Amino acid sequence: MTGGGFGSDGNDPKIIERRDGDKFFEVAVGAHGILQDRFMVSAVFPGLVRSKINADENEAKEEKQFNYIFGLGYIYKIPEYKMGIYPSVYVKKLRYINTLIDANLLLTFYDGMLSGGVTSGFGDDKRLGFIIGAKLNKLSFNYSYDFSFKGFQGYNNGSHEFTIGYYFKR
Repeated sequence: MTGGGFGSDGNDPKIIERRDGDKFFEVAVGAHGILQDRFMVSAVFPGLVRSKINADENEAKEEKQFNYIFGLGYIYKIPEYKMGIYPSVYVKKLRYINTLIDANLLLTFYDGMLSGGVTSGFGDDKRLGFIIGAKLNKLSFNYSYDFSFKGFQGYNNGSHEFTIGYYFKR
């Protein structure tokens, strides 16, 4: 055994071919806005352009699909505590996956300087996630962790995501 791992032959041409995985170029467009200082609205269209970079000419072409993520939320501020409560719901239709629904609750403290929240996924992807974040001037820094209740969860320990955001002036 040379380099393949798990009892496989590291010199196997198929293993060597697949070692680096597939490479894709993908374009997504999205927007998030706040209406009347109370309502959050989001729309994202992932995979508008999607092309496999390392495609083989004999490989079957991927079927085009319309993908979307739509979100609605409410902003409830409690000024005397410098706190905000942001419940939201997102509906998603992504490649090869049935419609998913996420229910979210985000809490902010110190006028949005600190945040924490929880999300629960329903539909084909039953999962639970958590997020914590901090805002410094126009930058935000967030960490989130999701784990699934599906069987494959035994093969990984969830999904970690780090996000850096920038706030534009109105």
